[in-house]
Amino acid sequence: MAKSDAEIRKRIITHMNKDHYDSIIRYVQHYAHCSPFHARNATLTDITTTHLTIQCGTHTYPIPLTPPLGSLSEARPRLVAMNRTATDHLGHSAVTVKQWVPPLGVYAATFLMCVLGFFVLSRDAHMAPGSWAYEYGLKYGGDAFTGWLRRYRGVGFGLMLAIHATEAMVMARGKMVRHAVPVGSGLWWKWVGGTFVDGVCSFHRFDALVARREKEMGKKGHLVGGVESGRS
Repeated sequence: MAKSDAEIRKRIITHMNKDHYDSIIRYVQHYAHCSPFHARNATLTDITTTHLTIQCGTHTYPIPLTPPLGSLSEARPRLVAMNRTATDHLGHSAVTVKQWVPPLGVYAATFLMCVLGFFVLSRDAHMAPGSWAYEYGLKYGGDAFTGWLRRYRGVGFGLMLAIHATEAMVMARGKMVRHAVPVGSGLWWKWVGGTFVDGVCSFHRFDALVARREKEMGKKGHLVGGVESGRS
């Protein structure tokens, strides 16, 4: 038995919001000219043969389907084409990042070292004789080294903050946007926050994740993100 338009509409809306939110974010960014921040919670609320309706907070955006569809059963190839167009014009990647890779192995050691660095450099007391940092590490470098480190502690801490904040900004404004990670989402905070702590090590984990996903998509013939994955 052929499905009614209402059944097809419900299936498309549910499927897109659940599995292809990245495409919805791209639609509203490209076709409605919304910023990544404004598009972060974009939701498809309706689809007809003439337009999509996308909700972003309190704002509703109609996205025209030009030319109109003959029927809703023709929606999938049109949504695929629109996603491809939006991806190309926005300069986004075909890979949508949907997971966080925690620091393990060498990355875990680097992460811990960065945390310790922030902590130790944050206060003179953390480097003074009697502190655990001094007793378990600094004193073995000699008084001259410890004195030099304490003298320039403020400069070192400021530089560390500035460098890591810049790296976090690159992750937030570059990689997160390019790979359709919703601004302010839990996933977004994990990557951006992690980058603030261990800097380029987060870049390495992120880039490796993207490379694996690109390889998987290439093997399966997936061209653009979720919509073209062939899943139904």
